[in-house]
Amino acid sequence: MPLTKGAGDNTGQSISSLASIDGATYQVEATETMELDTWDIGSLSGALAVSSVSLAVTYSVAPTYAGATAIQWARQEQHMPILE
Repeated sequence: MPLTKGAGDNTGQSISSLASIDGATYQVEATETMELDTWDIGSLSGALAVSSVSLAVTYSVAPTYAGATAIQWARQEQHMPILE
């Protein structure tokens, strides 16, 4: 689970809405950036090192949306499109 948002997050959303599958959403508008910084791996104490993370995202837009920008992810500021 993410613990903190990064400095570039300008959504105004609460990170606690990512804590469970409960219908709460983390909305990111067209001109905003969602940035997750630190992750809680404390419960994995004594386990193997973390080598990957998964983030399930539901992407939806208004019927009138005419944009062409992809959703992007980044590791250390290296942006890569994941959804066209």
